[in-house]
Amino acid sequence: GREAFRFATVLPFLIPTTVFAMGVQVAFIRAGLAGTVAGVVLAHTIVALPYAMTIMTDVTEAAGTRLEEQARVLGAGPFSTLVHVQLPLLLPGVLSASAMSYILSFSQYFLTLLIGGGAVKTLALTMFPYLASGDRTIASAYGVVFMVLIVFFSFVPVGLWISARASGVKVSIGSLVGMRIRRITPSKLVYPLIKATKAGLDVTLSKMEAHYLAGGNIDRVINALIAAQRADI
Repeated sequence: GREAFRFATVLPFLIPTTVFAMGVQVAFIRAGLAGTVAGVVLAHTIVALPYAMTIMTDVTEAAGTRLEEQARVLGAGPFSTLVHVQLPLLLPGVLSASAMSYILSFSQYFLTLLIGGGAVKTLALTMFPYLASGDRTIASAYGVVFMVLIVFFSFVPVGLWISARASGVKVSIGSLVGMRIRRITPSKLVYPLIKATKAGLDVTLSKMEAHYLAGGNIDRVINALIAAQRADI
């Protein structure tokens, strides 16, 4: 069942955009969704779903269940584990999937025109007349804005910062950018810091960074400290 569901989510990959749009339009006309915002949103969701599912599947597999199991061992309940451990870990993946879905939705001109019937205006429909008429000033301005945003979010780990803040760990964006400049992967320090904070350990980011630069294994050290604390050593 799991593999069948996963295959069903990637079916839009296998169908040409024109064929998909025309088929969806017929179905939406019968359902009364043609020419409505809800219909356009639903059509865009179907297109973006395979990409979002692929990203979230990889992120979930990478996160694993180790931290979840440690949280349960430390006495956290199912809901507390979900809110304070799993969601912060998955938040960067959720942001990445959301960004990818937005980009795909932004590029759907033909699908939006067909489903919306010209009554639903999106950025793609608004920009197309400028591109078709040869006046590309506004389109170029939008392109520059998107390039700046892409460069910003690729260099600044905003998702990691949100995950830390959601977990109650005070880490500034400046500190994360400084790690990138010093060629340190921020996630290798922030995730162990989140785990240490949840376990009640008094550990600072500067001490962890010093240990990391000295060649230490931060994750193993934090696990050992947590185990020692639980054993009252």
